Amino acid sequence: MSVLLFIIIIFLLGLLGFLSYQIKVLKDQLAYINKTERTNKRLSLSFHGFFLDHLVKEINIFIDRAKAKEEDLAYEQEKIKNQITSISHDLRTPLTSLVGYLDLLEKTKDPDQGLAYIEILKKKTSSLQKLVVDFYDISLLEDKNYQLDLEDLNPSYILEDLLMEYAKDLESRGISLDVEISKQGNIYSNSQALARVYGNLLSNIKNHGYQEAKIVHQLQDGSLQSIFSNRLNVDEKIDPNKLFEKFYTGQKSRNKGSSGIGMYASKVLLEKMGHQISASLESDFLTITIIY
Repeated sequence: MSVLLFIIIIFLLGLLGFLSYQIKVLKDQLAYINKTERTNKRLSLSFHGFFLDHLVKEINIFIDRAKAKEEDLAYEQEKIKNQITSISHDLRTPLTSLVGYLDLLEKTKDPDQGLAYIEILKKKTSSLQKLVVDFYDISLLEDKNYQLDLEDLNPSYILEDLLMEYAKDLESRGISLDVEISKQGNIYSNSQALARVYGNLLSNIKNHGYQEAKIVHQLQDGSLQSIFSNRLNVDEKIDPNKLFEKFYTGQKSRNKGSSGIGMYASKVLLEKMGHQISASLESDFLTITIIY
């Protein structure tokens, strides 16, 4: 055996031993990461070279992605937990009220009072039924396979029809409504879904509006837009960044028994039709903008 061959063998054995040691170090680091919860540790090398740098880089990318998925899963689990709590609260409140009025109806001997209780029970039952339907609708809308049939239409006529329905309600609440609607601009959309969205936004004005509101529907910045703006009462606490979250309600609306589904449903419907919706709050004015 020549000296050169001997040197090469020794070098290769040394290299093999070194790589084995580095791989063991990486294995120990991985074992620590796997058994430790909520650690930001990543793999590291004391010596750089050969293929190990690329290997460690790829493993760290995998670790980062796994951590991100774990955080997303934890967030979704907490979100679902909060949603279940909200649903339980929304259903329990009217059910408790129904039981109370049924008890009063059973005990009263005054026919007129009994009729008054029956009318209240009808309203409470109707509200409860609407909540159940809303919860069902949400499960339907969130189905990825659920699609809306789109057609070429002019949304201004749908908006005008809804405004006629809500005009008296807004007036009775002391809300002065300023309307600017342009007939220009057709879009591909679904008339029933748009009517539901407009109804939700007008209900939002009715429930949260104070003194004045404005609706502008026109071509603006090269696109068709609908802008719903209203002044808020001083005791209304609304976060525009959360307005389209499922089950989100302003503080006052939760006390009124609102489910917080309408605005979320509007966002889902508009996105399924290829439209966008956003909200902003400036001083005491809430502005919701639809861009078709």
